[in-house]
Amino acid sequence: MKLRIALTSSLALALATFAVLGHHASADGRETTLHATLRGLNQVPPVKTAATGTLRATYDEARRQIRFTLEYRNLATNPTMAHIHFGPTKVNGGIAAFFCGGGNQPACPATTSGKITGTITVANIVAIRTQGIAAGDFAGLSLAIRTGNAYVNVHNETFVDGEIRGQIEGLGRGGQDD
Repeated sequence: MKLRIALTSSLALALATFAVLGHHASADGRETTLHATLRGLNQVPPVKTAATGTLRATYDEARRQIRFTLEYRNLATNPTMAHIHFGPTKVNGGIAAFFCGGGNQPACPATTSGKITGTITVANIVAIRTQGIAAGDFAGLSLAIRTGNAYVNVHNETFVDGEIRGQIEGLGRGGQDD
């Protein structure tokens, strides 16, 4: 009886911990919450900037889509591109999908602080031949995110390689830049 109570308590604690860490599945189990915190010091090489940002997204594997809200503040100049790259922390990787400024997505907002909302589908996934990702390869993008090898960054004319960056968390292992 004591073993049953201990196991039940452990299971309840594990489920509560899972919920707190941001892994939220829909009723049908298809959706997962993704997030990233973007800072200049996460860029490679690091960038000294007052800019910050956050990504909040819902990953739906069955529908092969990611619904997102990318917010940014205090960029040096207006964003020219924002996208997901295939690469681990502290390493640059190829562009896999756009939030704005390319890849079948609208132009970025002409403001240094703002919000970009939309959906990434197979039509928004671009090829990274040197990393084995084909255009429309949702499974490849999912693998990058699930293994902690996907990051978000926002580019502009002042910082053409990106002003802010953050590793995507929430689908499997994940990990945030230090």
